[in-house]
Amino acid sequence: MVPLGNTVEIALFCTLISTSAAILSIAAITPSLFGSVTVQIAASDAATPAQDLVVEWSRAGASWAAATYNAGTGYYEASWDTLGEPEDGQVTLGARATDNAGQTSEATPVTVTVNNDNHAPVAAFTYNCSSNVCDFDASSSSDPDGATATYAWAFGDGLSGVGQTIRHTFAAAGTYVVALTVTDELGATGTTSESVTIQVVNATLHVSDLDRASRRLFFGLWEARITIRVADTVGSPVPSAGVSGLFSDGPSAFQCTTNASGGCTVVG
Repeated sequence: MVPLGNTVEIALFCTLISTSAAILSIAAITPSLFGSVTVQIAASDAATPAQDLVVEWSRAGASWAAATYNAGTGYYEASWDTLGEPEDGQVTLGARATDNAGQTSEATPVTVTVNNDNHAPVAAFTYNCSSNVCDFDASSSSDPDGATATYAWAFGDGLSGVGQTIRHTFAAAGTYVVALTVTDELGATGTTSESVTIQVVNATLHVSDLDRASRRLFFGLWEARITIRVADTVGSPVPSAGVSGLFSDGPSAFQCTTNASGGCTVVG
């Protein structure tokens, strides 16, 4: 995996002593890392400004490399692409600092674990239904080495949705295979499914909203567009609901079928 913002912090505290080298100690370091990371080294010296120290870092088997002072963070920083490691496993890192007097002190090496294998997320969900209205929750899904980025649902009735939590209204009784696919930031996917049985359909529907828009055509003629939204007794949108009626100007009839959002539009 190569997520953004990974850092390895090697804290070096340098105190200049006139007859010996500076004293360094490691305060903290990220124990496990992957992808492209930024090595951050904090160094200080009693007589040399931090930005004037010569700070270097190394990984086992490699030569010393310079770290550049970043005034914004206060760290000396270097980029390390762990994908260049021959294989995943433990890598030993070190750092050293040299002051204006030419004194050099080296930190005790630190071992970190490199893990560049991307493991697929694990999809899981729970649900709770009231009549034909079901709430689905995928918060129990997990990703062993990253963050699950997207959640995609297929409800088994031809309709779908996205989101970690989602509410869906089934239009008819029956058993539906509901499938969840979770995708991590690198495109790896995990899928799971469960059978959801709807025994009773709440047949009490109502028009929850009417939105009107009109425009002038020509010679005094106007066109009206009506968007109709249908909901059940708990206020959830009802897809695939048939709507019919009459315009008030006479016998003009209309009909439409609601979409996945519970709405449809007629023109008169």
